Amino acid sequence: MEKMQIYKVYPAIPEALSFLDYLARNLWWCWNPEAIELFHRINSTQWEKIGKNPVAFLSTISQRRFDELSKDESFLGHLNRVKGKFERMFSYVTQIKELNLGPKETIAYFSMEFGLHESLPFFAGGLGVLAGDHLKAASGLGIPLTGVGLLFHEGYFRQFLDHNGWQQETYPINDVFDLPVQKVKDSAGYDIMIEIPGPSGVIRACVWQLRVGRIKLLLMDTNLPGNPKAVRDITSRLYDSDGERRAAQEVLLGIGGVKVLTAMDLFPTICHMNEGHCSFAGLERISMIMDKHHLDFPSAFQVCKRTSVFTTHTPVAAGHDEFPKTLVRGYIKPYAEKFAIPEEELLSWGEPHGSKDTGKFSMFIFGVRFSGFINGVSRLHGQVARGMWQSLWPRRHVEEIPISHITNGIHICSYLSRHKNALFERYISSDWSNRISDPALISRIDNIEDADLWHVHELDRSNLIRKCRELLLAQYERRNAPRNILDEAVSVLDHRVLTICFARRFAAYKRAALLLKDPQRLIKLLSDDEKPVQVVFAGKAHPNDTEGKEIIKRIVEFARIQGIRHRVVFIENYDINIARYMVQGCDVWLNTPRRPQRGLRHLGHEGIGQRRTEPFHPGRLVV
Repeated sequence: MEKMQIYKVYPAIPEALSFLDYLARNLWWCWNPEAIELFHRINSTQWEKIGKNPVAFLSTISQRRFDELSKDESFLGHLNRVKGKFERMFSYVTQIKELNLGPKETIAYFSMEFGLHESLPFFAGGLGVLAGDHLKAASGLGIPLTGVGLLFHEGYFRQFLDHNGWQQETYPINDVFDLPVQKVKDSAGYDIMIEIPGPSGVIRACVWQLRVGRIKLLLMDTNLPGNPKAVRDITSRLYDSDGERRAAQEVLLGIGGVKVLTAMDLFPTICHMNEGHCSFAGLERISMIMDKHHLDFPSAFQVCKRTSVFTTHTPVAAGHDEFPKTLVRGYIKPYAEKFAIPEEELLSWGEPHGSKDTGKFSMFIFGVRFSGFINGVSRLHGQVARGMWQSLWPRRHVEEIPISHITNGIHICSYLSRHKNALFERYISSDWSNRISDPALISRIDNIEDADLWHVHELDRSNLIRKCRELLLAQYERRNAPRNILDEAVSVLDHRVLTICFARRFAAYKRAALLLKDPQRLIKLLSDDEKPVQVVFAGKAHPNDTEGKEIIKRIVEFARIQGIRHRVVFIENYDINIARYMVQGCDVWLNTPRRPQRGLRHLGHEGIGQRRTEPFHPGRLVV
């Protein structure tokens, strides 16, 4: 039987509209209201139905519609305005003079997930959204940054609830032809490939490029015809529960990511590791520095350390990845040979000095060894992290532990409603989004009339309520709910009522069910005739987290109580699109995590850190 080939036929976009295809393949559109409205004008119903994915969207538009638009002067004028704004973005000169990187140098930003838009399901939660916002902000500031990650063919799971409110998961395949990615090629026009020797054979991966404004995001992919199934599956699912495959993912991200930059003739002058998943990057980076600058191992180690940043997110010790040493030994062996240090010594970098050998390899500790700058993601988190990891620096007071903090924000334009954007353009400046750090501009916020701001917020709350009704109706229709339930879904919530939103990963310590501790009191608040409140819940539990799923089930059951079911809803499959509506329309954002216990002092008495005046010793982190 002859091999079957699959072809996808696309409409021919007229020359006058050719910029549409170029725009669709750069994520810049997703935080620019005029660009979003441009796609909306083509076919608003289809745009929403296709999940606001412009590449897939354009492939569904009829040739007749394209021909009509190519003669529509109003649409062409809109298109040219967006095109002009897009082109001006590339002419922006960065004001950050301290960087001063050469043309072949870059800041490499490594992350296991990137939350850029709901149409790109390469993320699971806040870590990914932070990474995506970093890329968008770097584009706006003109920072020479390159993102490094993995292209997952199934990504993170989609959530749906059964009739009992129990979370179920599906893993739909991402069609790469519907994504705004393209293969990265070398100077000869061949696909760039990287190889990593491993205990079960060579891991071979190609590289896709995704453009985020002025920033390139490089995504590695092992789903290649020549790879055995075990290797092809490495980039199948984000945070795979199989330990061997998960370790291979983190090896590919760290070691493979540096190899990709080398293959593209890019030198990572600064390396930023977003959580411990990226920690293996330190090994390949030291190797690269040794080769490029002809340095010995101790000198290359110091160069790597002094130019590496490590961001930790997880305030719970159990949330940091650990692998059996047997899983990582095969990947580390070639580096032990090159660095001329014992294999066991290199493996010990993944555990505290002086601790009893547990056979575990900590990705957090390993990443910290290569990093001269370590930070949490808020002031409180920095404080908590210093307490959590004090045992790694036992000679220091907790406040002297070298873990600082940076208070994370969001990429404002990605989440701001079009109503508020128009308000800011009227009161502040038409180009306010490009001048957010200008103090003179910020002071103009005080000029906004309270009545105007409140009116706009009420519009956003109404949009949130409308979206909740639409999503609930779809949820109930999928479950074949009876007609009376469907009728109720179209009238749940009230756009005039104080709206509380809770949207987090459903882990026990985040305490999503804290509101239900006194259910009668909550019912009284929800049903108050004069000052009622309403609550919108959303979020996913990890597929293996039974306790998290139980919390979701409790909330769903509570929301079914007669008399309040129109005041409490749970929205399935939380993603960036739902988050956008919730952030824009809620009156109160509820966040009730339990502060983690500080500890981990059992890990040992010898610290990672040694004074700078001490001679270098392989396997010790100099801080």
